[in-house]
Amino acid sequence: MSVDPGQPWRPTTERDDLADDLEIGGYRLYQPDPAAALSPAPSQPDPPRAVPPAPAPPNRHRVHRLIVAIALACAAAALVVGRLIWVDGPRSEPVSGPPAVWVDPGSEELTLEPGADLRGADLAAHDLTGIDLSGADLREANLSDADLAGATLTGADLRGAELYGANLTGSDLTGADLRGASMGEVQAFGANFTGVDARGADLSRADLRNSDLSGLRVEGASFVEADLRGADLTGTDLSGADTEGVRR
Repeated sequence: MSVDPGQPWRPTTERDDLADDLEIGGYRLYQPDPAAALSPAPSQPDPPRAVPPAPAPPNRHRVHRLIVAIALACAAAALVVGRLIWVDGPRSEPVSGPPAVWVDPGSEELTLEPGADLRGADLAAHDLTGIDLSGADLREANLSDADLAGATLTGADLRGAELYGANLTGSDLTGADLRGASMGEVQAFGANFTGVDARGADLSRADLRNSDLSGLRVEGASFVEADLRGADLTGTDLSGADTEGVRR
């Protein structure tokens, strides 16, 4: 029998009818069929692929609720904006020159001009920068927090007027009557108070730096913690006023 050295030999104890089997050392060897070794191995079937789940149908109730929520939010925003416009209304324009001003709804019109009768007028927090109210009657008027920077108040009657926190920077109050006026914490840097009658006035914590306070009458006035640095006090006697904590 011829043996092909290129083919593998495997030992076995089983017998068959092949003539090419070879017995060595009590073992029977056989050589497999070369044609069988060249035949392709049977193909294995592919495993089944998982089928993706179908998309869930849209939740119509959820979409409806979302649309309703957006509509309600838009309505609320429109209501808030409308309320702000209705309550606040248009802002009044600053007063310049001698314009007319409505003090309160339903009140008569007040003309802001030299010599005007403004007794008891409520001009609190108004923008009156550069206005000319020389000789005006402002007795008991409310000018608290008003902006009177650069205003002309020469000879004005401000007896008992409320000027708390007003801005009088650079204003001219020459010869004005400020008896009993409330002027706490006014900003009057560089203002002119020459010849002013300020008896009994409250000027506590007022900023009067570099202002002209010459010839000022201050009997019974309060200058507690006022700032008088750089002020001109020529002819002014502060001995009759309360000057506790004054800075000079």
